[in-house]
Amino acid sequence: MKSNPKGPDKGAVRRMFDKIAPSYDPINTLLSFGTDHRWRRLLVARVAQDHPDKVLDLAAGTGEVTIRLAEALEGAHIVAADLSEGMLAIARGKVERKGLQSRVSLVVADAEALPFADGEFDAVTLSFGIRNFSAPATAVAELYRTTRSGATVRIMEFGMPKGRVFGCLYRFYQRWVMPFVGGLLSGKWSAYRYLPASIEAFDRRVDVAALLAEAGFVEVTSEPLTRGIARLYSAKKMG
Repeated sequence: MKSNPKGPDKGAVRRMFDKIAPSYDPINTLLSFGTDHRWRRLLVARVAQDHPDKVLDLAAGTGEVTIRLAEALEGAHIVAADLSEGMLAIARGKVERKGLQSRVSLVVADAEALPFADGEFDAVTLSFGIRNFSAPATAVAELYRTTRSGATVRIMEFGMPKGRVFGCLYRFYQRWVMPFVGGLLSGKWSAYRYLPASIEAFDRRVDVAALLAEAGFVEVTSEPLTRGIARLYSAKKMG
């Protein structure tokens, strides 16, 4: 498995997410049967254990994790960064409705050239976004640069279950049901063909744990979620 492959075109990805932003949250919840909320709660609970003061939520999308982080980490500042202005517009509405403007910043940013200082963050979250990066190894190197010593990076991404029966059922659901339902509800058929297909393609091409180790992170772990439908990777920067 290659750890530094070329991913999708970032311009095409940005335009796609701009288009699907208005319907993204409800379709995600429907397609995952609400499991995505449980995964995000787990992620935020793990971050909260470290009591960070400044957190980068990269590929923040519509701000689901951003909001949860701000609510769980009283006094912390959360920076939500994403390439898609359309997704961040949805996130901005959520932040304003929650009255969190003083503790949440929203930044349009390329994950492969982050506009932040060296050692700026105490923690980083990256949920279901790394498979959409054109150069994931470069993005992980940027996470290393922008985190301080002792910071923890947590990356959550979809995977492919390995069990014979469950794996076959999931592949059928992913290849046929998800594109049809997502396309039907959103009207964006090409986007919901790409998104499920990108999971299997990324799982074949990229070893996220290896990317983290190669960037210099230590204590790298990989935890399966819901029988391997997703994985939570954790790593620490030391030195």
